[in-house]
Amino acid sequence: MPRILVLADLGQVQYHVGDEAMGITVSAELTRRGFDVVIATRDVEHSRQYIGSASDYMATLQVPWPPAERELYIAELRAHLAGAPARSEITDFVHNVSAVDGIVIAGGGNMNSTYGWLLYERVAYALIAQAYQIPLVISGQSLGPVLTEADAKVLHEMLDIAQLVGLRESSSYSWALSRGLKANLIADDATFYQHKHRSLPGRPIVDLPENYICATFNGLNSGQSRIIGQILDDMHRQYGLGTVFLPHMGQPQQEQQGDVAVHREIASHMFSNPIELPVVHADDAVQVHRGAYIGFSTRYHPGVFSLSAGIPFVALLPDAFTDMRVRGMMSQYGAENYAIPLALLNSAAPLEALHEVVQLRPELSASLQARTNRLSAFSAQWWDAVSTVLTHKSSHLAPTIQNLDSTPTLFTGEWNLTNLLVRDDIAEISLAASLARAESDRALSWDYQRLLQRDRAQARADELERRNAELADSLIEAEENATLRGWVRRKMRGE
Repeated sequence: MPRILVLADLGQVQYHVGDEAMGITVSAELTRRGFDVVIATRDVEHSRQYIGSASDYMATLQVPWPPAERELYIAELRAHLAGAPARSEITDFVHNVSAVDGIVIAGGGNMNSTYGWLLYERVAYALIAQAYQIPLVISGQSLGPVLTEADAKVLHEMLDIAQLVGLRESSSYSWALSRGLKANLIADDATFYQHKHRSLPGRPIVDLPENYICATFNGLNSGQSRIIGQILDDMHRQYGLGTVFLPHMGQPQQEQQGDVAVHREIASHMFSNPIELPVVHADDAVQVHRGAYIGFSTRYHPGVFSLSAGIPFVALLPDAFTDMRVRGMMSQYGAENYAIPLALLNSAAPLEALHEVVQLRPELSASLQARTNRLSAFSAQWWDAVSTVLTHKSSHLAPTIQNLDSTPTLFTGEWNLTNLLVRDDIAEISLAASLARAESDRALSWDYQRLLQRDRAQARADELERRNAELADSLIEAEENATLRGWVRRKMRGE
């Protein structure tokens, strides 16, 4: 039975429902097809306890965060693969990864400069796969949109190494094709997550309303929280829809940070008594999303879980990174017009969008469910292709699969005119700012690294000079001692 290593972004201190769901789903798909799955994780014991479905677990390589340091780190790995010595964590990592029969880099962390340490972690696996001729599949990824020139180069190299590449939105797919890379447009890895009965510590026993809005938010300021609270209260007042706040990321049993803290702030402005859930296991979270009447979020995977279950979803887009991923995912269902920039929160658009999806819910749900059925057949085809690649050692084998087809955009009302007019411009401004910040961070990181190297070189020179001085003093002392010993001997002989 081939041993296949699955890398997502698992075992984080901050439990991340979407990342865990992608890793778990890929593991399940491979196990179902007869592979022996090994999961790469940042915390082996955590993943063993809260995933529990793989045959083994392996500590992943934790690449430094600063851009210069991660580039130097990968350079050391490259040199080691070419025969040079390296620090033990790299040599042990190479030894462990090189022993598997195939590698699947699943969605999680994405491939960009904003979270560049995750990009370079994935590059490390690809380089080992290339060096040891291990079949490599990259699945469910987003590329960019924030990429420095250096990071774009290593990303291109990594995609070129893989025998099969699946990208989860059209902009990522276009990025690859424009650079002559072979890729496939696919759905998110966690689209068809199958829950079990795993749970995190502190899992609550809560009776959820029959009809509720599943709300997940992050990174809001106080003013934004107040407006969202007012919107949710309005939905309760007009349609009787309660709010269930479901965190997507955070440290279990920690209530002062992450999505839990944002939800508490929103709830403090509300009169409709929302339910505030703690951080829960992906198994529980997916069921809460799939049981909702509407989904409403600033995050990506709440949309994946909602739309694939036929649940209408309204997204607020805080930045270009979220815009690319969420709009790309929603377009696979024809629902991208319900993605609204967070900058338009003060406008009528978010509330009107929610009113519309309530009023059109039967028609929307039927359309979404029909699309999900087509996506299900496509997903099975994709995982069969992955299985084919992992079963063969030939680096030239790349099965041809049909790309994910497009679907018509769902009609929206007049409320959406402003959104459609300004959404691209808002995303472009955000992207430009993020790109500038990434390039600046890299430049500053290399400046610091050069200063550090200069200081280290100076320290080594000072240490060498000190040792030379000590050696010179020792030689002089030895010579003086030798002269004194000679004089004593001559006196003792009476000379």
